[in-house]
Amino acid sequence: MTQKNTKAILSIVLCTCLLSGCNISITPASSSASSTPLSSSENNSDTNSTDTSASAAPSPTPAATDSVDEPVESASGDVLPDSTPAQNEQISVFPDNEVQKSDLALYTQTLGRFFHSPMQSTKDIPLDYSLSFFLLYQTFERNGEGSSYTQNSNFFWEIPESDILQTADLYLGLSDLSISNITEWPFGDPQNGTCYYSQETSLPYGDITVTDVTFDTAASEALVFTEAADNQFEDSSKQKSSLVYHFTYTDNSDGNVVYQLESITSQ
Repeated sequence: MTQKNTKAILSIVLCTCLLSGCNISITPASSSASSTPLSSSENNSDTNSTDTSASAAPSPTPAATDSVDEPVESASGDVLPDSTPAQNEQISVFPDNEVQKSDLALYTQTLGRFFHSPMQSTKDIPLDYSLSFFLLYQTFERNGEGSSYTQNSNFFWEIPESDILQTADLYLGLSDLSISNITEWPFGDPQNGTCYYSQETSLPYGDITVTDVTFDTAASEALVFTEAADNQFEDSSKQKSSLVYHFTYTDNSDGNVVYQLESITSQ
């Protein structure tokens, strides 16, 4: 088709439209791209991008609130006190443990060197050499092996009578003992309120074996089961005897446990 024919056709079309009342808007070709609406796929892509960013944003957290401990109720419905100890909390029962048993066993073996005959009460202890020797030895040991005492020119430790009487009360329950009533002393008679002790002399012989130690924590009592044998000399009787030492125990003011002899029984 020639250019003249084309122009003629366009003229006819324009005239026809003008006569029929049509409005024709002619825009530049360069503006058609910006006015073209987005395709559905492009529109969905933008929408999805907006939704993803919205879901990625952290959701607002509720304001922190202080936890409130609810009261614990027992099976009967009673509220338990806050001071109820936890199940894993260990409560030691004094003095029922191996350390205390070992200490008491050693003490009884020493005590048995001085007292190894049955007695209903410590009031039955003879006021002789064995009693005075024990009181001197135990007083010396109780006071830091004589750290608070001095020695005289004969190298005897000088122990006040008041300390001896305190030992008699604590360990034997002899609260009314009088120094003057004791008939024998291993290192000389007391003088001017002073008793004398020497570490150079061996303790009395004793062959005592502890077989068992039991505690009654409710009554603060202890039992020490022993076997004693007479094996000191070749011509000794070799006779064996079973003795039970009965003690009560208290926690002394210095934090140490004091075992007070109550009686000795035979089995």
